[in-house]
Amino acid sequence: MSIEQLAGASLIVRYSGRDTKRSRSDSAKNKANLGKQQPSRALPLLDASGVILSRDNARTARQAYLQAKVFGAVMPPTFFTVVEQEGGAVKRLSGDIEPPVTARKIGRRGDPKLAAENAFMSARQLRAARVGLVFAPTADVISRYTPISLKPRLLSYNSKLVGQLVEAQVIAYNSQGVMSVVKHFPGIGAVPGPKRSGTNIYQFDVTRLCTFELAPFRKAIEVGAPAILVGHGIYPGLSDDAASGSRRIVTDLLRTEMKFDGIVISESMTKKTARAGLANNENVYVRSLAAGVDLLLTPGNAQKAKKRIVIALTKGRLSVEERRESIARVLAYRAAQMRVITTLKKYKPGSEFLLAQAQWFSYELRA
Repeated sequence: MSIEQLAGASLIVRYSGRDTKRSRSDSAKNKANLGKQQPSRALPLLDASGVILSRDNARTARQAYLQAKVFGAVMPPTFFTVVEQEGGAVKRLSGDIEPPVTARKIGRRGDPKLAAENAFMSARQLRAARVGLVFAPTADVISRYTPISLKPRLLSYNSKLVGQLVEAQVIAYNSQGVMSVVKHFPGIGAVPGPKRSGTNIYQFDVTRLCTFELAPFRKAIEVGAPAILVGHGIYPGLSDDAASGSRRIVTDLLRTEMKFDGIVISESMTKKTARAGLANNENVYVRSLAAGVDLLLTPGNAQKAKKRIVIALTKGRLSVEERRESIARVLAYRAAQMRVITTLKKYKPGSEFLLAQAQWFSYELRA
């Protein structure tokens, strides 16, 4: 790969509208963000690794399938479509797809078999929709500092139980050829939320972090979690930078100490908290890649982000060798995933069989 290709492959981007049906406003946004009005024309030039679907791109499994099919015709086989599909308040696809049961319901039952079946049902539906990567499960542990809005998305106050449930879900997603992204490393259950300064500060000490918050992530790593999302919290005692921009957290802790060899993805780079601790002469994208992040999620402007990364690689602010290792890791995991998919039964998006099974599971769990 050339430096330009390495820079582009470091990005998971967002686009506006649908590829073949966009408003003038959507086309203008795509032009500014991606370089072309139509995403399928912009992405080959941008060399991005994937796109994340929002509600204005696709609301159903069939719509997601059609978007992924368009991109599959112009992008290499390793390109992937991404969604957030936790269930509850965080779901992007519905209608012809039954979203997962909420984390709190699974946590209250406390049964790893139920957690696995929940993820299994969701993964088969997502695979039918050509979704290659899903931002789930959430491995954060509830504490007295957890924001009210976040609590319904988390499994339990019990760190050991969270680890068991996350482990079961990761295995289930893997079995169906959908890469799960465990989030939000190193744990935001004890991060109250951004203050006026735009920072998220962890409220306990490093000892508590290592024995409590990190435990579910260790379980996920043990069973082969393909990807982990790093949040933007600040963890005093480890780093004054946002976790996504801290080499101490991404490389030393996650890679070296916890022996994670999968894909590291940043939380959305459009969040103000991504800039926490950033020096005046630093670029937020370059800092995260230098910290050891493999893929940047939704940079504010994909074109500008790619240019910044190219400059950093050219001037030696970023290691070309480390970028090559990162992208090689992404490609290797995607290739392994595709080999798994070829062994599985194919389904159509919105399959009545898949929908009926998932609906029955949801009904049984509620009952």
